[in-house]
Amino acid sequence: MACKIQFFFQCGEDVLTIGDNQYGIVDYSDLESPEYDYDTEKRLSGYGSTIRSRRISEREITITAEYKSRREGKEEAREFVTRFFRPYTSGNLTVRRGTLERNIDYEISEFRSKNTNIYDRFRFQLTLLCPDPALLSEKRTGDITTWVNGLRFPFKLPFSLRRHGDTYTIIENKGDLETPVLIRFYGPALNPVIQNVSTGEHVKVRCSLKDGEILEINTDYGAKSVILRRGGESENLNQVLDLSSRFFWLQLGENVMSYKSDNTAQKNKVTVSYHERYLGI
Repeated sequence: MACKIQFFFQCGEDVLTIGDNQYGIVDYSDLESPEYDYDTEKRLSGYGSTIRSRRISEREITITAEYKSRREGKEEAREFVTRFFRPYTSGNLTVRRGTLERNIDYEISEFRSKNTNIYDRFRFQLTLLCPDPALLSEKRTGDITTWVNGLRFPFKLPFSLRRHGDTYTIIENKGDLETPVLIRFYGPALNPVIQNVSTGEHVKVRCSLKDGEILEINTDYGAKSVILRRGGESENLNQVLDLSSRFFWLQLGENVMSYKSDNTAQKNKVTVSYHERYLGI
């Protein structure tokens, strides 16, 4: 038995659900995998060509749906859907298939609605352009700094005081693609460094964090940044990023993440947040 599929569209504060409600899914395509592009160069002699580069193209998702009732609420549904999918609007699509749920940002590429007579169901087709072709999982967060032991009640002798656990964690990227991370250092810390031990890449920021301050490092495309947050204020710290730093991504499989600080009094946590990225659902 095939798993039910549902689409949840969000554009600003407006939300539209298609599938298993008053809107039925007629057809859809391009949820399985995007296209792959290869840049090749013909060999001067011999056979074939040489691949110079590879890339995953943007994704176009096409969905055909219809309003199930032939009369009640049909005209109101037509007006709402036409306005919802108006040209040049952006949104986020969540796809739920069985127990799986993934989402992707989109731009409206095309919207069509055609009825031959007034008794037809309201049917429409839309094409979504997704510049980033990856379908994302829900946000996941790994805590690098941990505390172990400590005084508990009731307690037995001998007891030990609370202390730091290992300042590393293993994050398993179960997706189909590498994925960027959002790192948060909670002060105090001096010249904090976070490293993906599995690849040898690291990010080091030459700064002193005070208690209550948060250093936020984003490694995503178009959003690479180092921001210091204190209360409701923020400050760009890109200028104090160590030259050896690299805005790394999580590789497929296990990634050993560690951190260190020149201030051994570091007492708060360091977290790594990410979305697993998939080619389809």
